[in-house]
Amino acid sequence: MIKSFRKIKASKPYNHEELFDLIKDKPFIAGIPELSGKGLFKTINFPAIGRHQVQIKCSKSKIMIIAGEDRSQFAKNLGMNTAIRGMSDVADTLSSDRKQVINQVGITASELAAMDL
Repeated sequence: MIKSFRKIKASKPYNHEELFDLIKDKPFIAGIPELSGKGLFKTINFPAIGRHQVQIKCSKSKIMIIAGEDRSQFAKNLGMNTAIRGMSDVADTLSSDRKQVINQVGITASELAAMDL
């Protein structure tokens, strides 16, 4: 089974802004990171592929890299799921876009781990 998330233990606690400052100029397979959201919803996002994107979330000294849904398209995706009663979720799980983003999660996690954060 392919994991849609990876965890990295950092040498010190980072918040999203500190981590973003460290990685914003680094090349990643997933693209150029950007900081978005507020409070609990703050994430570091990479460019979306279809409905999905690689996202980074921080909690103390843990860094989680996940295959998340593109938040800029959230309302559209929610409307589509409601209209066809969740069937798009089933098809989406099997989509090549999601598989590509899940693959990028693993590679991005390796790239972050190599930075010795």
